Amino acid sequence: MTIKDDSSVPTIIYIMGYGRSGSTILDMLLQQHSDIISAGALNNIYDWQLKSEKCSCENYLSDCEFWSDVLTGNNILANSKSPFEARTLQFKFERLSSLWKLVAGFHSELEETSYREGMNELYGNIADVASVNFVVDSSKSTRDCTGRALALGKVAGMPLKSIWLTRDGRGVGWSAIKRTGSDERKRSTELPLINYMRAVLSWSMTNLLTGITTLFMKKGTYLHVRYEDLCQDPDKTLSQIGEFLELDMKEVIYATSGLGDISSGHNLGGNRLRFEKKVTLKPDLSWHKKLSIQFRMLFVLIGSPVGIFIGYQLWK
Repeated sequence: MTIKDDSSVPTIIYIMGYGRSGSTILDMLLQQHSDIISAGALNNIYDWQLKSEKCSCENYLSDCEFWSDVLTGNNILANSKSPFEARTLQFKFERLSSLWKLVAGFHSELEETSYREGMNELYGNIADVASVNFVVDSSKSTRDCTGRALALGKVAGMPLKSIWLTRDGRGVGWSAIKRTGSDERKRSTELPLINYMRAVLSWSMTNLLTGITTLFMKKGTYLHVRYEDLCQDPDKTLSQIGEFLELDMKEVIYATSGLGDISSGHNLGGNRLRFEKKVTLKPDLSWHKKLSIQFRMLFVLIGSPVGIFIGYQLWK
C-alpha cells in the first residue's frame, strides 16, 4: 500500500460518457491497484445522504464505516452546507443546463470558492481515509453531471485524468431493453421500442457533449477507451490506461486474469455489479445475435453520426 502524502491533493480518475457502457466494471478494476480507491458515481453523494441509499458494502451510507469516516472526518460540506444546499451548488456547475455558464466562466467568485472547497474536502477526505493518491469517480456525463469533469479541473482546480469510456450504442440500447442497470434508477415504461429509442438518443447526445467538453480540457488529460477493447484485450487496454495515469497496472491485470478477486469496495451508484463479492470480466455481446434488424436500422437512423464520430462500424 502506498501511503498518501497528506500535503498533496489526490488525482481524480474521472470516467466520462454514458451509462450502461462498462463504467462500473472499469471503476472496480481500477480499485484493484493499491494506490487507487473507487468511490463510484460520486455525484450521487448528496442524494445518497438525503435518501439514505446503500453503499456497495450493503450498508446504508450512515452505517458504512468507510463513508462515516469520510463524511465526519473534516466535514465534506464546505462552510457547513446541508446535503441539499451542497447538491444545489453542484448542479449550478455540473448540470447540462449550466454547461454554457461553466465554459464561459459566468459563475460568481463566491460560488466558485464554495464549489472548490467542497470538492477538495470531499476527494481529500476519501483519499485520506483510504491512504491513497488516486480517487476514481465514475459519475459519467449524463444530464446532472455533463460538466462535472470540466468543473473539477477548471473550477475546483484538482489534478484530473479523465477516461472517456464508450460502448457500441446498439449494445447500450440492448441493455436498456433487458432492464439492466442501477436499481435506484426507475423507468416509466417497459415497452422495448421506447426504452431502446430513449437509450440510443441519450447515448448519442451524451457522447456528443462529452466530445465537446474534451475540447476545453488540457492536452493529455483525457483518454478514449472502448468497452469492447477492455473486455477483449484487458491486458493491452489496462496497460494503455496505466501509461496515461503513469501507474504500473500489474496488480489490476493480475485481477482480470481470474487469479484475483475483483471487489467493489465502497462504491456509490453504478449497476448491480457493485454488490457482487467477486466479478469476472467478460463482454456482454448478446446483442450481436439477439438484436432485431428493425432495431439495428433504427440505430443507423438515430445514432449513426455519433457512432461514426467515436469509431464504431455501423454495419457490423
